[in-house]
Amino acid sequence: MPDVVTAHAMAAAEVDECLFILRQGFVSNFWNSGWYAAGYDAWWQAQSERAAYDHYARVVQLVGCREPDKRWLLKNPGHIANLDLLFAVFPDASVIITHRDPARAVPSLCSLLMKSHPLMDEGPADLRAQMMLARETEKWATAVQKAQMVEQTHGQQILHVIQSDLHRTPMAVIERIYRFAEIDLGDDVRAAMASRIADDPERQHGAHRYDIADFGMSEASIRARFGAYVDRFDLAGGRR
Repeated sequence: MPDVVTAHAMAAAEVDECLFILRQGFVSNFWNSGWYAAGYDAWWQAQSERAAYDHYARVVQLVGCREPDKRWLLKNPGHIANLDLLFAVFPDASVIITHRDPARAVPSLCSLLMKSHPLMDEGPADLRAQMMLARETEKWATAVQKAQMVEQTHGQQILHVIQSDLHRTPMAVIERIYRFAEIDLGDDVRAAMASRIADDPERQHGAHRYDIADFGMSEASIRARFGAYVDRFDLAGGRR
């Protein structure tokens, strides 16, 4: 599926999201994202993912056992639903949360997930798309609420970044991230990042195009479910 890379750039020899380790515990949002399984989804939402995070921490320790002083950079959007577990297994973690207008981010996610629909599921794609957006909107709105609760006790370990700021002034945001992580941004690293920004490799695959109308919800109804979160980061305005 070549068009998948326009929505989520991947390469065989590159790293990817923590999700692919966390799913090994079989208590994961991953399993209901690829196909419709209402019974599993209801069961999963009532479970704790603590065992999966314990396993995840052990895998990271194993992979890095020969370089114990090396600092890890990990990525997984789903961590915002389990920040309490993330801090439980990595108590000294520094967390960077990027924010985008949910009325764009969630349909974009669903568009990506729907690309695997013919391989993973049966039934009309239009019906599946509408069910998926309703489900993902609820899932991520709940995740945001849970993250805000954890922030009350771990606020000093969390940095918020608006996605549009990263696109508009990438180097300024990078400098802010490095200061937050207390890492020196050396001249060689700065030059390498400036080169990558200029190359813009993600855009080489083309633009990710989708139509929210295909998913049966309006932008206003999605934003309404996220409530004050949208206003807090001014996501429905120009910063999205």
